[in-house]
Amino acid sequence: MGNALAGSRSRSRQFALAGASAAFFFFLAMAAWALDPRKEIRHFIIESWTTDNSSISQNSVLSLVQTRDGYIWTGTYDGLCRFDGRDFTVFDKSNTPAIQNNGMLVMAEGSDGALWIGTPNGLLCRRSGKFRNYTAADGLASDFILSLCPDGDGGLWIGTTRGLSRYRDGAFSTIAPPVGGELSYVSALSMDLGGSLWIGTSAGLFRFGEGSVTPQALPGGKA
Repeated sequence: MGNALAGSRSRSRQFALAGASAAFFFFLAMAAWALDPRKEIRHFIIESWTTDNSSISQNSVLSLVQTRDGYIWTGTYDGLCRFDGRDFTVFDKSNTPAIQNNGMLVMAEGSDGALWIGTPNGLLCRRSGKFRNYTAADGLASDFILSLCPDGDGGLWIGTTRGLSRYRDGAFSTIAPPVGGELSYVSALSMDLGGSLWIGTSAGLFRFGEGSVTPQALPGGKA
């Protein structure tokens, strides 16, 4: 009995050491895969994919995101492409009924894994392999989507040509502009570490935090 118990403990230690060694070499390999920042770009192999040598739908890439499942999604003027490292799968008006416009302007992955794509004819969402298109009829400020910013809590901020919208808990709402200002052509969105949303618009820079929108002074100009 004592010998069997000792043998079992010995095997457990061996398995633990083997697991630790495997993890160690895995992290070494991960470090080896990363690009060395000390090297110049000419020291790396650069590959390009075009309509001449691949199945990408169009050469003008407007947006790009890698989702947590490893796929790289590219948005073009002629459809959405999913790249698996070798081939492109194209989603466009011809094969995906939810797509109303092939111009894929901006993309973002939500904290729940949904892929959001802004187009000139609505906001596309791909969840569990299915596409759905949202428009002003669903509560968006405009169908023309210019910018996207996930909030980290399952929600999404959406910049449009007619203001700022937010998606949360399955519904859309529009953020009212500050007094004396406007939130039109929201072309850029970014959330800071404190949870405030910064909004780049055709009327200037704004900050949304604590329930209110306030204009921000820019160097050499007015707020």
